[in-house]
Amino acid sequence: MTQLTALAPADVIPLRDELLAAALQSFAAPPWNEGPEDAAETVDRIWSHLDGRDFAGVVARDGEVLVGFAFGSTNSAYAALHPGPTVLTEAFELVELAVVPEYQGRGIGRALHDAVLVDAPSPRLLITHPDAPARTAYLRWAWADLGLVTMPEGGEWILMRHDAR
Repeated sequence: MTQLTALAPADVIPLRDELLAAALQSFAAPPWNEGPEDAAETVDRIWSHLDGRDFAGVVARDGEVLVGFAFGSTNSAYAALHPGPTVLTEAFELVELAVVPEYQGRGIGRALHDAVLVDAPSPRLLITHPDAPARTAYLRWAWADLGLVTMPEGGEWILMRHDAR
């Protein structure tokens, strides 16, 4: 049985190796095609949000095995990409949501999503790969496509918005 655990920032630090393993498994397949260095960048991205306002982190475990995670915080990075007409100075950013492949399709991603957003302020933003399978799930979960954005480090991604109900 999969258990969800909400995390404070200090709880995340000892999980680095488990998060690396889960990120490597979760993002190895297309369209991500990510390797160990990319998994380290994913975890570093999580680390950069540990001191963020409204930090939220949740992990999913099957017994002792970490099988998924979701993290976010309020920040200005994604808000700067928002196309308008409303100008945003900051938003809650769903930074990462991942479920290892053998656990996908069991509702774990949705449970992580809902748990990390339960107290998150609006608006909420995320970026994802245009071909990511999760994009269709996000649309079902009331996220709206805001269009393609070019990231400062390169590459085009889909910016999505979700407003609390």
